[in-house]
Amino acid sequence: MNVLFEQDGLEHLDQLGCEALILPFFDDERPPRGTLGLVDWRFAGLVSRLIQRGVVRGEAGATSLLPARRRLPSIDKIFVLGLGPVDGFDAKRFEEAVQVILDLARRVKLRTMGLSLPGRSLDRIAPVPAIEAFLRIAEPLIDEATAITILDRPDALRAMEPAVALVKRRMRARFDA
Repeated sequence: MNVLFEQDGLEHLDQLGCEALILPFFDDERPPRGTLGLVDWRFAGLVSRLIQRGVVRGEAGATSLLPARRRLPSIDKIFVLGLGPVDGFDAKRFEEAVQVILDLARRVKLRTMGLSLPGRSLDRIAPVPAIEAFLRIAEPLIDEATAITILDRPDALRAMEPAVALVKRRMRARFDA
């Protein structure tokens, strides 16, 4: 697993070059924030309208697929993942959402993906615990050839770097053995 970091921002999404974005959001998060909010803006409010109509649902585990190529030429598709309500979001729900994300990535055979970690759009989980839990769950499930780009604010990405470096060393040692 190759973990990369990219600042969330439209100019960065335009250059991302991945098969899919996986963007979680809370059922009661209006308007969408973080990377999904940027995508909504680029899509002229389409995501918000789909949420309002109930086409894109925010209940825990709900997944919606949106085509991306027309508005984000470097990305094929966007998966929007429901996290349930903001209240009560905790480490257990974070881990459940990560498992849904990884199952989805495996099912559709993603080799490259951009990902906002669950709960980060509203700072419901701090950057370091989020990346540590994500890597702990993902490491045994994701193979060496898969590239995952974590999208977040620059300060959060800097805080995450040491945890990713540690996992990369462990994975390198495992594959070299």
